[in-house]
Amino acid sequence: MRNLSKYKSLNKKVFLLAVPLILSNLTTPILGVVDTAVIGHLNDPIFLASVVAGSWIFSLFYWGFGFLKSGTTGITAQAKGSNNREAVINSLLRALIAGIIIGVIILLCRSFLGPIASQILELSDSVSSHTTEYILIRSFSAPAVLATYALTGWLIALQKTRAVMIVTFITNGLNILLDVVLVTIFHMDVKGVAFGTLISEWVALITSAYFVLKIIKNQYQVSIRPKDIFERNAIIRILTIHSNIFIRTVALIAAHLWFVNRSSSLGDMILAANGVLLNLHMVATFFTDGFAFTCESLVGEAKGRGSLNRFREVVLITAVWALVCSLISALAFYIGGTVFINLLTSIEPIRVLANDYLIWVIIMPILTMACYHLDGIFLGTTQTSDIRNGMVISLIVFVGLTFWLIPNLQNDGLWISFSVFFIMRAITLVIRYRSVEKSIIQL
Repeated sequence: MRNLSKYKSLNKKVFLLAVPLILSNLTTPILGVVDTAVIGHLNDPIFLASVVAGSWIFSLFYWGFGFLKSGTTGITAQAKGSNNREAVINSLLRALIAGIIIGVIILLCRSFLGPIASQILELSDSVSSHTTEYILIRSFSAPAVLATYALTGWLIALQKTRAVMIVTFITNGLNILLDVVLVTIFHMDVKGVAFGTLISEWVALITSAYFVLKIIKNQYQVSIRPKDIFERNAIIRILTIHSNIFIRTVALIAAHLWFVNRSSSLGDMILAANGVLLNLHMVATFFTDGFAFTCESLVGEAKGRGSLNRFREVVLITAVWALVCSLISALAFYIGGTVFINLLTSIEPIRVLANDYLIWVIIMPILTMACYHLDGIFLGTTQTSDIRNGMVISLIVFVGLTFWLIPNLQNDGLWISFSVFFIMRAITLVIRYRSVEKSIIQL
């Protein structure tokens, strides 16, 4: 009876921590839709193309530096579990310093980003000019964005997910309002979208800082000593963790770019149809990501406590929730997939093609659930070398399979290869799972 009560309590905690993260995730595509709608209703399509190109460059940059969030969550959660208040604060300060430094470097290099984007994306002169303008404006929020990553990771580690949700709602809501005002009322076209995002990203930093300072005042008033922040072993550990996550993220980005590249090789229509389906797949990941981040926080705390039993309980309950979410997503795509496709495109040939390959989006939430959940476990316990190695191996398998399967099975071959990529990520981590439990036992 006591065990049942304990599981019910943990189950409720997992749910209450994950839901705000899921709701936060869901505001992101809403913002993207509004961005597209506002700029897309201007007379010249060059404006929309410029915003898409510029935002893509920043998404790529910020995705690569996601270690500032996920790495901070694992390290801080472990410090919280061991009740080391000084380590909790120092982990935040180290991440903040790293984020600000990287952000300032991006800001200083802003004049090079436009020409690089134009070369990579092969933009026309008119689109290139507006894209460069967009990049020059948005670069001024790079330090704020990366500092916010650090603050968000810290808040998740301390299980303050409602604060993360509030920050996201305020930021995206403000961004939507500024888009409408600056573009439709003040007619600032691309500059309006860029300034709206710039202002919102600084507001995100200020709002996040408010919650962080409030928590520090109430729970973590400790003396800050520079020698502890820059302690050699701690810095080496953080650099190792961050570099592993960075390599893993670069490999993940490479996999998505390769998917787009191979889609393009199959023709413009296949590229467009796969783009629609990939967007549906990404929406499904918002749900499982909520439980992956929750798992990361709770297993990190369990490792800090040195409690293998607690670790196993968290893994089990978050796995069940992740599986439920994946099944619901699969069912939603099975029942309403055609409706979702029709909402994303009005071009009939693309609708037909996307429906032909809809089965892959239906099964993808089930195929990907395990790797996302395992990512949360390994990030929370900071076993990041295993994540790095698994991702690189999975990328090599994925690329290799495309050369074999696409010539024979065309787009189905690409989707099979992409599915195997996610399955390989899970397999490579399952093989190393025992090492995670050993890292807790050895504490």
